[in-house]
Amino acid sequence: MRGSLAVLLLSCMLYPLVAVGMGLLISSVTRNQFLASQAALLCRRAGTSCPD
Repeated sequence: MRGSLAVLLLSCMLYPLVAVGMGLLISSVTRNQFLASQAALLCRRAGTSCPD
């Protein structure tokens, strides 16, 4: 396996922090749970390029 173990560990710790931050931001902006779940799905979907 090639690459830096430190970079791998940093990226593994950074991903959940960003996901939780986005979730907190979405939940503080929206008024109810349904809108928060829809916004979270849209934000998650915006990062992918594969169509359904």
